[in-house]
Amino acid sequence: MVIPCLITLCLFSGCTMRGKLPRSSDLYGFWNPADSIESGQEANNGFNGHLRLLYEAKTRGSVDGPVLTSGRYLAFRSTRDRILVVDLRQNCHLVMQIHRRWGILTDPAILDSLLILVQAQPVGRIQIINLHSGAVLREKDLNEIRSGPIIIEKSLIFGTVTGLISLSYPDLAVKWRYQSKGMVDIAPVTDGSSVFYHDCAGNIARVSMTDGKLIWEYSCKSASVSGLTLGSHLYGGLADGRLMALDTASGQEIWHHQAEFPIRGGVVEDDGKIYSGGGDGVVNCLDAETGEKRWSFQTDGVISARPLIYGQAMLIGSQDRTFYSLDKETGRQIANQRLEGAISQGAVVIGGRIYAACRKSRIYCFEGIK
Repeated sequence: MVIPCLITLCLFSGCTMRGKLPRSSDLYGFWNPADSIESGQEANNGFNGHLRLLYEAKTRGSVDGPVLTSGRYLAFRSTRDRILVVDLRQNCHLVMQIHRRWGILTDPAILDSLLILVQAQPVGRIQIINLHSGAVLREKDLNEIRSGPIIIEKSLIFGTVTGLISLSYPDLAVKWRYQSKGMVDIAPVTDGSSVFYHDCAGNIARVSMTDGKLIWEYSCKSASVSGLTLGSHLYGGLADGRLMALDTASGQEIWHHQAEFPIRGGVVEDDGKIYSGGGDGVVNCLDAETGEKRWSFQTDGVISARPLIYGQAMLIGSQDRTFYSLDKETGRQIANQRLEGAISQGAVVIGGRIYAACRKSRIYCFEGIK
């Protein structure tokens, strides 16, 4: 058996480390934090679920998992109040580290090689950072901000203490505010023309992207724990253990599935089925139209990671320090990989390779065995 080489990433303490990205960097584009890393999914490529570890990279400070992706670069949020950007073509070599001493409040976003983040102190300070130089190009203090942004046609939409706010990009001028019945502390989602959010008072709503006017509102009487997912319907995992499916046009409930523990990692829809993991360590596959259970699989730890569908497999990590590959049709375990620490965020596929991270300062790269 070949032992994968260990690549060490040298991360330094202190303030922002200014590095340089190639001017041809393809680290850009539309990113919605509530959409997870589904944007990194690729064509089938014959992947049947079997995994081989290519390498692992050690970091100083645990990483929760990939938060931003592109064809070449991958960014992680570190527990040491850093955003780490690594070059996948150089086996996860560190090319940029952005540090905020007083913390980063929300998950960031990237657009046109610019990083958009919200600081924890002063609370709600939005910064637009040049990834080529590390320089802060623009900033604005809005202490009401509570969630990371979604990016729609040169607009940034954040969740706030009182609802939603839309800012023009890149000048950060306020376009509209929307007042909800509770705080919105999990990033909303969008279909391109509307914004869907779930507030802390237990309401799910749809508002116009153009002017922030309410289109419909549904009271589910429970807060969200994993954010919303858009697919054939609008899906949301609730604090009381329900997984709900709502009609996107009317807001009416289509079905709900009651789990014993909340679904913290969000859900993924693929080919008429819904995949999720829960606090009881169970992975479930449900019918997207009826909510009926197709299959379930028990792990040995809490699942807070979002599933990833790739080829014939559903890939998901657990707090039991295991990365599972399951047959997406039957739930049969195809393979698993034991990692150094708990896995709390979803994996991503880039260039046919699968990247995952754990809470023991490791980034892993797998390739599928056909």
